[in-house]
Amino acid sequence: MQYSKKQEEKNFNLLKELIATPSPSGFEQLIQSLIKEKIVKYVDDVKVDITGNLIGMRKGKGKLKIALMSHCDETGLMITYISKEGFLYFKPIGGMDEHITQGQRVFIHSKNGPILGVIGSRTADLLSQEERKYVTPFKRQWIDIGADGREGAAKKVSVGDPVTFAYELQRLGDSDIIVSRGLDDKFGVLVLIETLRKISELGEHEVDLYMVSTVQEEIGLRGAVPAAYQINPKAAIIVDIGWTTDTPETLLEKAALGDTTIGKGPILDKGSNNHPILYQMMLDVAKENDIPVQLRASPMPIGTDAKVVQLAREGVATVVVNMPARYSHTPSAVASLKDVEYTSELLSKTIYKINQLIDFTPSI
Repeated sequence: MQYSKKQEEKNFNLLKELIATPSPSGFEQLIQSLIKEKIVKYVDDVKVDITGNLIGMRKGKGKLKIALMSHCDETGLMITYISKEGFLYFKPIGGMDEHITQGQRVFIHSKNGPILGVIGSRTADLLSQEERKYVTPFKRQWIDIGADGREGAAKKVSVGDPVTFAYELQRLGDSDIIVSRGLDDKFGVLVLIETLRKISELGEHEVDLYMVSTVQEEIGLRGAVPAAYQINPKAAIIVDIGWTTDTPETLLEKAALGDTTIGKGPILDKGSNNHPILYQMMLDVAKENDIPVQLRASPMPIGTDAKVVQLAREGVATVVVNMPARYSHTPSAVASLKDVEYTSELLSKTIYKINQLIDFTPSI
């Protein structure tokens, strides 16, 4: 396959819009509105269900239902208490390490718009040698918005307001390597939008294709459950972020974690969460179209939407397509835009290979 630098720039600009739109789990309305705007020209019908999932459907010649899914929510924080001094205390939304938050700038997304703050920390000179050994728990961290007491803070923010890190999408130099918060999983959403664009250019296909932007994945795969139930697809491809072993702390763990890197194509896991027939079909498509992919062993299901979609109703043939990324669930995840092109090419070509005659029941 050929790689387009022109399309890379378009993908960068679209991802920048997605990243700039906050979407902590439970607060996805803004991002879903943006995604709807981007896909409406590629689908025949689009709706939002009661959970908040965005579902776009593109009709095919047959009756077989196939779902392409990615979650739009991101990890974040939530304000839980305002002290009499005007400092804001918080809890995490989704999985986050306590040692990465102190000193970070954040936006509190209030009814008054985004409010800039900083997560405070004690000056290093005041820490004892014993205190330096430990990570400060979330319950002892606070956000400083420069407020004059509780009353002043309460005029700007409220208990329950969501918080995101104050980071935008940037390139590392002039390369295809990007850095941002929220790549998990707005990177996957970008892939789905780009896949729809390619499918619209390829023309009529056999299957009824459902593009699903799910909610609340980071707090328990919650949106994918009702989405899969109502669509009832025969097969589903779930796009999410996958870890890599191309950084110093993971180079020695390849025997356990696999050999994966950014910019070398999507990661396909072989294991219980990936259906053998659909998995082999995607490998064949990659080989036929010279699309780079990376293989990894996954003996147990990983915590993505595929874990619950696979078990919907009578069962769904699922495959997880992992977008390689470093430093996930931090304010500065790193990935390659090349993997957007590789993955969207793989997904679009796979959709065109699926037809009514395919039986996803494993042979015995």
